Amino acid sequence: MIQSRRLFVLLWMGMLAIPAIAQIQPGQTTPLGYGMKFGVNYPTIGASNDTYSGLAGVTLGMFFSKPFANHFAWYIEPSFSSVGFRNASIETRFRNYYLEAGAFCYYYPSQYNTDFAFIGGFRPSYLLSHKSQVFELGTFNDKSLDLNKNKNGQIDVTAMMGVSVSMSPVLNLELVYNLGLTNQNTSDEVKGRPSTIELNLRLNAVALKRSLDGQNQSVEEMVRNYHKGVLLVMLITPNEKEIKRLTAANRMADVELLQNEIKIRNTKVIKEFGRNFSFAPVYYFMDTNVYRVISGNLEGVFVNANLEIDPAIKVNTDNYFIASFCEDISEYTKRKHFGLFVYDKQMNQLDKPFNHPNQLASPVFDYVVVNNQENKTRRPSYITVPFDRLVSKLNTRLFRYIGN
Repeated sequence: MIQSRRLFVLLWMGMLAIPAIAQIQPGQTTPLGYGMKFGVNYPTIGASNDTYSGLAGVTLGMFFSKPFANHFAWYIEPSFSSVGFRNASIETRFRNYYLEAGAFCYYYPSQYNTDFAFIGGFRPSYLLSHKSQVFELGTFNDKSLDLNKNKNGQIDVTAMMGVSVSMSPVLNLELVYNLGLTNQNTSDEVKGRPSTIELNLRLNAVALKRSLDGQNQSVEEMVRNYHKGVLLVMLITPNEKEIKRLTAANRMADVELLQNEIKIRNTKVIKEFGRNFSFAPVYYFMDTNVYRVISGNLEGVFVNANLEIDPAIKVNTDNYFIASFCEDISEYTKRKHFGLFVYDKQMNQLDKPFNHPNQLASPVFDYVVVNNQENKTRRPSYITVPFDRLVSKLNTRLFRYIGN
């Protein structure tokens, strides 16, 4: 029986690896993420059975991740955990040691950033060993107890649910509740894996390498490196909430005006980058695909001069930086400002010479009628922004750093 269970574990871990391996295709730009996880866990068995109280345990593991769609990322995680609890009434402790193969998913509510995610999935585990300890002569000693019905080699399963907060591109903090689906622990017998609360730190090795590579580069080296790569320009789309509000009010003329204005602005951005930017090849994508670009998935995200997705447009390099005419917190004014902002591939604002005070611009405010009964109000218009001058200044400044 034990050998068959071991075979089951090996097969399960093999099946978990297949989705990640299958997605790595030659020439694909989306890398397979990987790293380490460190955590502590605490059983919640005392909440349902006051005979027991939890003991802190540790969790160590490694993970492989792969983004898909705009809101999701798969994680596959082999790990080791120790889970323990005690019966205070008879001064007895129980400790189990597991080899685990977690398969779970991150869900990002916003497609524009990965700072917060919900976690959901399953974690099958294989019981490597277990022990019972009884308090005798002033210390806890290992002792075989009929009360403990666990068997080495048994399979347990927990359902994972929790949240993740990004502390940096390298580090994530997780709070996870592992619901013990095979938990059969009672006052009369100890069997199965109890539910636990787990606090983890997840260290992304790929992001760490990128961060260290960036820190080791001088400004001149960084500019030269990007000169060998490509620039991805993010174009904007109409605000969905604004469109819904206007549509609900049956103000279709205003909807058409807003859509036309944004189309004119995007067309102008493409034209001016084509005329005034020669530092690196330029490709264009819509802001609705920004998460895919951040995750490195560049397949089918680029648009042509007609602002239409063109699958034939491909970028065969992971050496890219991003620019956009948008509103962001300027490092120079310390407040939200409109201008030409330049970012690394994780949408972190770059320092000089990529961003500069003369890249900021002030929108022109047009007077528009909200409805026939209300007074006129001001709405910013960006069509009159000197896109050509801002693009040209960025191009000249970057070339100055490489001596051309």
